[in-house]
Amino acid sequence: MLSTPAVQAVGERQFLIVALWLIATVAILFFLRTARELLVPIALAVLASYALEPVVAWLERHLIPRAVGAPAVLLLVLALTAGLSYSLIDDAVDVIESLPSAARHARQLVMTRSAGAVQQAAAELGSDSTSSRHRQSHLTAPLS
Repeated sequence: MLSTPAVQAVGERQFLIVALWLIATVAILFFLRTARELLVPIALAVLASYALEPVVAWLERHLIPRAVGAPAVLLLVLALTAGLSYSLIDDAVDVIESLPSAARHARQLVMTRSAGAVQQAAAELGSDSTSSRHRQSHLTAPLS
């Protein structure tokens, strides 16, 4: 197939477009990774405002100004979160304190089950190797 200058120009242009897209993608990913500490709180704030907007709109329909309703809703959510966190702190401490014993118990379970499985596999391999040796000795025995 003959290559004309027009075909070469189209190929070079497509190559440049793909290369630019790859460079742009890498740059955007690098930016997002670097700006993660800034962008995550902003994204959470946008989601929270989107989720709480119906409550603020309801308060506004009931003659509470938006400038008063929005902070009031945020304070209410903050108070509920703090109260729930405070009530669950003892349970969280109990779970954290029980983690070492739970890990020890899990390790023992894995060791006992895996040890039995390893011993069974070794026994099966041992019986297979003796039977294969027996078969090999019959195969390699000289014919008389």
